[in-house]
Parts: sequence; C-alpha cells; structure tokens
Amino acid sequence: MSISGKVDPVVRPVAATDIAEALAEGLRDFQALPLYGLCFGALYAAGGIAIVTLFVFVVWMYQVRLLIALILGLHASFSNFHEFINVVLTTTDGLMFLAIGNAVGALLSLILFSLTVVSFPLLLDREVDFVTAMVTSVRAVVTSPGPMIGWAAVIVMLLIVSALPYFLGLIVTLPVLGHATWHLYRRLVAPVP
Repeated sequence: MSISGKVDPVVRPVAATDIAEALAEGLRDFQALPLYGLCFGALYAAGGIAIVTLFVFVVWMYQVRLLIALILGLHASFSNFHEFINVVLTTTDGLMFLAIGNAVGALLSLILFSLTVVSFPLLLDREVDFVTAMVTSVRAVVTSPGPMIGWAAVIVMLLIVSALPYFLGLIVTLPVLGHATWHLYRRLVAPVP
C-alpha cells in the first residue's frame, strides 16, 4: 500500500534485451515524427544548458572546494589550472581527491537515477503521489539491477557523445531517450489490471 492508500504499482524484472528493445522503439517513435521530436529536443537542450550553467556548475564547484579542503588541505591554493592539474595527477593526495570525487559523483548519480528512472512516466501515467513514484522507481532498479545500471550507462554514453558537438546532438538524443524511457517504463511497471 502506498502512502495515498492505493495499491503500489507492480514492478516486473527486465533483461538487457528489454533495454535494447526499448531504445529501438524510442528511435522508431522519433523517426515517425522527427520534426516534433527535434523541436522538443532543441527546447530541452537549451533549457538543459541553462540549468547546467546556473545550477549544476555551482553545486559541482562547492563539492570540489569541499573535497579540496578535506583532502588537499584548508590552505591549498593554485595560481593556475596547470598547477592544479599537476597537484591532482602527481600527488597521493591529488589522486585520492580524484578517486573520492568520482566515487561521490557516481553515488549521487546512482541515487538520482534510481529515484527518477520510472517516477516521471509513472506520474504521467497514473494517479500516484510522488513518494510512491520514487519508491517504485527505486524498486525497479533493485528488481533488475544489472539491466538498469546498463540503461544508466547507455544514457551517460549517449549524453556524452551528444554533448560533444556543442550540445547539438542532444536535439536528437533527448527525444529518443524520452521515448525509450517510456517504453522501458511500460516493460518495468505492470499495467493496472
């Protein structure tokens, strides 16, 4: 039972083939109406760039400053970027800073992915509260951890490749991933009987 008193959505296990099929279906959906997808992709890419520039960069900088203070010392200062890179890549403390920074980033990404992978489609599809949607999303990841981590890796790789040409690849990648996420959601969460 969810906190709203309704029956929790049923989560089904998926395999790697389900991920591949959902991605193929998402691509087919995009190809069916490419102009529609391109318009939304451009809108989301522009919005994403603005959000990343105003929010994520600030949060990331505070995290980096905290890790520098904790690992490299409170009085660590660098006169230029080259000096910073030299300290990070050639000292034990710098390598520890890289390792811990990457581990913290991976953990935060895993938490965010687990909370949202099916929560948005579920909120659009059914009348559930946001807590139930997030819990269902986490249950989907726990039910099929291997395929779901694989899906996260596919998303990351596609977004990195798409962001390389001045974020222009996101115009196509975002709608395809949106459609694929919907198809994966339909495989993960059983329909209401």
